[in-house]
Amino acid sequence: MKSVFGTKNKKAVSPVIGTILMVAITVVLAAVLYVMVSGIGTNPNTNNPSTVLQSQNWNAGNLLVNIQSSQGATVNPTDLTYIIQDRNGTTCYTGVAGLTQNTCTANVTIVYQDNIDPSKVGAGDSVKITVTPTTNTAIQGGRIRLFYQSNEIGAVAIP
Repeated sequence: MKSVFGTKNKKAVSPVIGTILMVAITVVLAAVLYVMVSGIGTNPNTNNPSTVLQSQNWNAGNLLVNIQSSQGATVNPTDLTYIIQDRNGTTCYTGVAGLTQNTCTANVTIVYQDNIDPSKVGAGDSVKITVTPTTNTAIQGGRIRLFYQSNEIGAVAIP
């Protein structure tokens, strides 16, 4: 018995289905690659570190800024950079800890004190800001900002 579609149509069905499948597979692979490269489907806040800072009171030109909490990716204190701004937003210090910079009419030094878990920024650690001369009030009323890989991860007002 002869088929309604005939033999010509039977032979044409296979190349059409093959073409459709090849196009579909290409589209799916392109979509998967796009998702992997663009980061869609991942939680963007999972690994972004953040810290909560708290300023203490000045003591003879020294100010401790305590790290109250730290969340996200583990950060080594040596990977932090700091910006200290005066009350007008002028940058008085920019760079890593351990430097002394003479701007804003004062010498400003930053030292990271890794008090709890060595090589990890975390609660209980602190940042010590020293200003000389000790009577200089250039940065009072300003802000200290912490950065990791060019992203701000914490900031607090300087009393």
